Amino acid sequence: MLTFDPKDPNGELKTLEAKPAAARPGMVPVLPLSRWMGISQFRSDSTMQKPHHYLSPDGTTFIPAGTDFTTGCRQLGNQAG
Repeated sequence: MLTFDPKDPNGELKTLEAKPAAARPGMVPVLPLSRWMGISQFRSDSTMQKPHHYLSPDGTTFIPAGTDFTTGCRQLGNQAG
């Protein structure tokens, strides 16, 4: 996951490290708006707690992520994290 400072057009892209999921009071989660999948997969994926969070550098938002995203390894048929 990459981030940049929108106020600095010449700034560098920085890599965000995944952090363990935890309560993030005061932070806003960024969640997907749509997913291309069947209804049962949509239900299970939408209600499953993701084990990792990517935190914005300014501390305002976070993006939940599954292990498949953080490792780059997607196993078809495996819905775990």
